Amino acid sequence: MRTRSVIFNILCIIALFSTAIDATAQKKKKGDTTPTDIHAVSKAENLAYPVVSEKQHKNVADYMRREAQAIVKQGYKVETERNGEVVVVTIPASKLFLPNTTELEISGQKLLEPFTAYLKSAGRFKIIMAMHSDDTGSEAYLEKLTEERLKSVMDFIEKNSAHPEQIVGYAMASDEPLHPNSNIANRAKNRRLEIYIVPDEEIIKQAGKR
Repeated sequence: MRTRSVIFNILCIIALFSTAIDATAQKKKKGDTTPTDIHAVSKAENLAYPVVSEKQHKNVADYMRREAQAIVKQGYKVETERNGEVVVVTIPASKLFLPNTTELEISGQKLLEPFTAYLKSAGRFKIIMAMHSDDTGSEAYLEKLTEERLKSVMDFIEKNSAHPEQIVGYAMASDEPLHPNSNIANRAKNRRLEIYIVPDEEIIKQAGKR
């Protein structure tokens, strides 16, 4: 009898787990835009949500591509992810900080100023900041360097934004190099700030009305 009870309990747990997975899949299929606590999830999870439904995708992607084009005209390096739904701006660390320092330069502040506009209204955009380094130095040093540089960037953006709760940052150290750290040029490219501009609930809702 005890063995049957154990097996029954295991089957119940499996059934509950399967139900939860199915519910999550249904939400994604329908285009669930329920906001997540952006400060409690990983960078990958933040980049995946809110979900844009197939019906809303074209309008959202078109809107974000226009945003990308406007940023390119200002001289920034811009790419898109999530099939055009997310805009990614890359700024070399050398344009924000002096070597081995963590205090944001005045010229760096000017480069960041345009992105405060995305946080003027509630629920339109989520901004994700990712600070990267090359692999020169110990792991502890690189973690501290990117953490303090990220804090300088975040402090500036938050201070100049109406809705700082819509920004989240990640200190990546040397975990995500763009190129092998095999020469000076590659290491310089790996030292960078990435700014992800993610459409939030209001943008997605507007796209569904068009």
